[in-house]
Amino acid sequence: MARSKLNNWPGAEDALLQADDAYDQIIFHFGRTDDTRVLQAKEQKDFTGWYMAVCYYNEQKYDRALSAAEDAYEVLSRREGARNVPLGVCTAGQQAAIALGNREQTRVWQLRMSELQNSARSPNNSAGSESGQIP
Repeated sequence: MARSKLNNWPGAEDALLQADDAYDQIIFHFGRTDDTRVLQAKEQKDFTGWYMAVCYYNEQKYDRALSAAEDAYEVLSRREGARNVPLGVCTAGQQAAIALGNREQTRVWQLRMSELQNSARSPNNSAGSESGQIP
């Protein structure tokens, strides 16, 4: 995401697509699901979807941003549980939905954000916003 600090969003997109491909290659090459390299590659690949949503949003590719945020939310929900998805994923999805004027999706993302924020306040949940990054 270093390129994003330079506002080089097309460069960040290319780098993330290359990283995603590299993670796929690692997963394919080592194959074993209990191999540390595979587990790390899978985790990084999961978060790459969120970063892609941010890139697409900043490139004003709002349809892609919304789709990437949805995919990231689904993948991270399966892996981490919906209560532990980084708040930034929801922020990216909500901002893309707003930019598209999609009221239904805006409501979906607002609900998800509210659920995450409420679960972060719950004493039985250590989850919270893992990142302050927003698009």
